[in-house]
Amino acid sequence: MANMSYCRFQNTYADVKDCAEALGAASDEGLDLKQFLTGLGSDDERRAVARFIRNCRSAIEAYESLGGEER
Repeated sequence: MANMSYCRFQNTYADVKDCAEALGAASDEGLDLKQFLTGLGSDDERRAVARFIRNCRSAIEAYESLGGEER
């Protein structure tokens, strides 16, 4: 279900944070990307990781094009 425009960032923040923490935990455990992906529950979830990262990169590029700070 889509988020309402007045709260989309608030509603999405926790989910993005959870995904970032999962990636960070895998890295802290010494896993590489292939090992991390293998541990996911389904092919759909594995494909979603790449889509998620592409969308994050696109969001950062759009943010920066609006004059947001580069981090």
